[in-house]
Amino acid sequence: MIKEMSTLFKLRRNEEGELLSDHIDELLDERDDDILLRSEYIYEYGNRMIELKLSTIAISMLTTGLEIKKLTGNYDDILKVKNSLGEAYINAGEYHDANKLYEEIIQAEKKRAHDIFAFLPERQREMYWKSKEPLMKNIFKLNQEG
Repeated sequence: MIKEMSTLFKLRRNEEGELLSDHIDELLDERDDDILLRSEYIYEYGNRMIELKLSTIAISMLTTGLEIKKLTGNYDDILKVKNSLGEAYINAGEYHDANKLYEEIIQAEKKRAHDIFAFLPERQREMYWKSKEPLMKNIFKLNQEG
């Protein structure tokens, strides 16, 4: 089912993409696939839905992906999904939900930076800030639109 959906998502146009949302439950109900692999597919599909401007589907998929990542992922994986979910909220005009999510992210990032920054060499500090660029772009986008 996952490989079939991957092919379908790559081939579909905007107006056809919504038809595939009916398959989300099937994707999540498959018990024979590895849960980590499913969460990566859900994340990728969610991002594809953002690109196609299908924000409602993206929010649904990324919310599910986030719940799986909270159980199985590390901090950076969870942050990556949260950032995409925040972008989907912004695109859908759901600024309250986006604000709430980014406030949560900022608090976690402040704590993490405080805990690790003193021990990082300058080069790694630069790499750390560079890795936060996509997150910062979405926060600025939220401030401009919301």
